[in-house]
Amino acid sequence: MISKVKTNMRAAAVNTLTARIVEMYRTNGALAADPFLANTVNRAEARNIDLTTAIRQDKVLSVIEEADLRRDAPGRALFHFSRAYLLLEDFATPAARYAEVLGKYGTRIFDAAQDEETAYIDSLLQDLKAPDMSGVVTALPGVEKAVERLRSAQDAYKHTKAQYAQTVASEAARSTASEIRKEIVALLNTTLFPYVDALRLSNPGVYGAFAEAIDLLVDEANALIARRATIKAKPDGGETPPPAENEA
Repeated sequence: MISKVKTNMRAAAVNTLTARIVEMYRTNGALAADPFLANTVNRAEARNIDLTTAIRQDKVLSVIEEADLRRDAPGRALFHFSRAYLLLEDFATPAARYAEVLGKYGTRIFDAAQDEETAYIDSLLQDLKAPDMSGVVTALPGVEKAVERLRSAQDAYKHTKAQYAQTVASEAARSTASEIRKEIVALLNTTLFPYVDALRLSNPGVYGAFAEAIDLLVDEANALIARRATIKAKPDGGETPPPAENEA
């Protein structure tokens, strides 16, 4: 019998495994004679295409999230400067004005949803760019560079968001990679594999090699999961410790 796909197999691994099974099926014309098998493989292939798209979408969202997080450090640095300069008498006047502007926002803006955070940062940067703030910003060493770092991070985030906006919008209604992965694993384990096993028994000459090839692919993919689990379980991160030496 064909081994079942482990339910904790990663989406990318399920994607690769399914693609290889479909490819093997397509290259053997004799397998197409069975209509139920053909329909099941077609279903698996269609959902696997969706899985490929969902995996790409997850990566896109991850890139946007990283660009978003890069705004936090330079943004919060502006508030660190404010608190520091308020304690120094030599900078009392510009520090007070600077703190007044930042006080309209607070560091909570960096905890807001991405679109809200973008709007807040745009507004903050605009306030700091006002003519009456030019002398204030330059009077506080380090602040001008911090503002530019935040502006650069904001521009980079906007560029990234715009670059991937079309992809995110067009795929927003699609299922997540995790959801599709579960569907495909269930389809393989409960429908395709049992049916191929039955075909192998009834007509081994046509379906035997196909069943054996699937079993090898599944065992290979499952074994990779087991190896990764073993590596993670080792305290040194994967290196097998040398045997202890006998004490003389």
